[in-house]
Amino acid sequence: MPAPDQGPRVKKPTRRTDVQARSVPPSAFPADRPQREEIGTSTVTGLYRTGVVPSIMPTFKRAHAGQAKEHMRLPAARGGVPALLLAMLAFTLLSGCKVTSDDIEYWKGTVKGPGKIVAVLSSERYPLELRTQAALALIEMERNDVSGVGELQRALQALQSTNPEVTQQVVDGMVPGLQAMMRGGDSAPGEEGGPPLAQQRAKDAAYILIAYASPASKQQLMSAVVGWYAVDFADRHLSGDYSAEQVVRSLGAPAAGLLVDALNSPQPQRATVKTAQLIGQTGAAATQPRARGSLFAISRETDSGERTQWPA
Repeated sequence: MPAPDQGPRVKKPTRRTDVQARSVPPSAFPADRPQREEIGTSTVTGLYRTGVVPSIMPTFKRAHAGQAKEHMRLPAARGGVPALLLAMLAFTLLSGCKVTSDDIEYWKGTVKGPGKIVAVLSSERYPLELRTQAALALIEMERNDVSGVGELQRALQALQSTNPEVTQQVVDGMVPGLQAMMRGGDSAPGEEGGPPLAQQRAKDAAYILIAYASPASKQQLMSAVVGWYAVDFADRHLSGDYSAEQVVRSLGAPAAGLLVDALNSPQPQRATVKTAQLIGQTGAAATQPRARGSLFAISRETDSGERTQWPA
């Protein structure tokens, strides 16, 4: 008995295979897609630009109007790990060392820049010179939304717990830059015409870094910090996050000995009295004669008329 008429056969549409999907010409993807700004990472669009994984991205193409988009599956690598993930990890290893000095300078003014600078400072993959530059960049930043000195302090505390030797090397490398910053000026003066803000940040950072520095660098930083106050004790003793009294009492007799130089500079009488009190309370026995000698010299100048009045 003949089979009933089934009607004309309708050819079912075939699904596009992975082989077909991979045959999409490279021209289907624009070559000028921007890469996201990251440290050691790349966006998926960035992978297309490098040609690392041009065959594993979802491909969209319409056969005709109204046809649904067909999504290509990600081929799995051995062990079930997606090939895309392996490619991104490989790309991270290749691109992790591409951060330059120019990048750090640029990041000082971006929203996420401070976090990226801290990442460079904290990572062992970058050379010591670049990590030192990153540390100084945190101090140089002119920001109202983040404290660069605070970020530096937290980063060094974390680094000290894992690698004290590298921490000391970074701090020792910062000393010349900090000294230059404390001597120099900038266009942003402090409140009520005080010392430039860049100098105040450098002074605060130098005081914090004394705890992490080598013995030779400790002495250099201490001399720089106390010397910064001594230049104009009356105008600077309360500047920044740490006052002169906090610094001298914290550092003890060596700092008090350096502060004797402040007695030799012209300053208001109240500033001279405050300086003498700090030296008397924290200075070593050998420092006292030097301080008394400076005070006697001031007294003789006053009696002889060389210093007719105290500076205002």
